[in-house]
Amino acid sequence: MPISAPSRPSKSTLVSKQQCAQKAPEYTVLKAKNAVNIVSNSRHGKNEDSSGESDNENNHETTTGDNQDDPAELHPYLSNSGNSAYVPDEKGVYVRWSVSPKPKGRAINLKADMELDGCKKDQQLFLAIREHIRILTNAAIDDTSVTWPNLSTEIKANISRTARNKYGYLLRFKGNWATEEIMKRALCNRHEKISRIEKAGGVEEWRENVKTKRKVCELVTSQMS
Repeated sequence: MPISAPSRPSKSTLVSKQQCAQKAPEYTVLKAKNAVNIVSNSRHGKNEDSSGESDNENNHETTTGDNQDDPAELHPYLSNSGNSAYVPDEKGVYVRWSVSPKPKGRAINLKADMELDGCKKDQQLFLAIREHIRILTNAAIDDTSVTWPNLSTEIKANISRTARNKYGYLLRFKGNWATEEIMKRALCNRHEKISRIEKAGGVEEWRENVKTKRKVCELVTSQMS
């Protein structure tokens, strides 16, 4: 289902599809390869993005950086086809992103597959998203014995929705696969930590083991340099 579309930014200029592509770097904040900073002429389903979804492919808008909409009041939404996600940046400018399916047939490299392995700002966004989802996951699941296969669909959906409300960029990932992958790793890391604590004989003993290992690593590093 498409997300309910907000009203259009108040200041805009109509440009051709070719001009939009040329102007994209001027406005785009997140520099991933599939970002094109153009906004559909209609946010109510009359027109869509240019990837075969528009009833007038030359009728697009790109918003200026000084529009009067408060970015806090804008919300990300999907195109009717579900192939594009429109996400407002901190200036209230909608950026169109392609929706990415979950990678198949290989291990997931989260940072690269989320296209946040580029500039420093992108990497900071990745770390912020990952930390936020980890906190949500640990807060929502009190039972430390819960594993990913027996985690309820309701909890997964609630965490995904909460994370997406804070970071609209997550709308790019079809079926919430990026959010769920971070949740899965958070649960796995928590189980591994609990196992190490139990094996060490308690929290204090585990902390001492960690300190000892860290000192050994620092010593080896200093000797190698």
